[in-house]
Amino acid sequence: AMSGGAVFTSLPTASLSISDSKVTGNTAAEGGGGIAAVTPAAVSVVGSTVSSNRAAHCAGMLLDTPTGDSLVRSSRFEGNVAGQQTEDARSFGQLPQWNSTGSGGGMCIVPGGAV
Repeated sequence: AMSGGAVFTSLPTASLSISDSKVTGNTAAEGGGGIAAVTPAAVSVVGSTVSSNRAAHCAGMLLDTPTGDSLVRSSRFEGNVAGQQTEDARSFGQLPQWNSTGSGGGMCIVPGGAV
């Protein structure tokens, strides 16, 4: 997959809910090795593990302008591996520190997003 190795949405105003799940061992050539929402969307990840995913950037999860009702709670992001940062995806950090990163090993939120 180019983006979203396990879960991908590009529908404007989509609602994506992942609860008590494991998103592990997925690969994307570009962003969001595990999960990618590439248009404004309400994204909820609760009680889940996002681990061992690979992508050029944002290996665990890429949220491109998530809506204000997006939520990440009681979830683990670990062992996700991202390559080098690219022009179109700037990392706002990774969750938590032990994700390997060139750009957002754990999670990226593209400017303008709020979680």
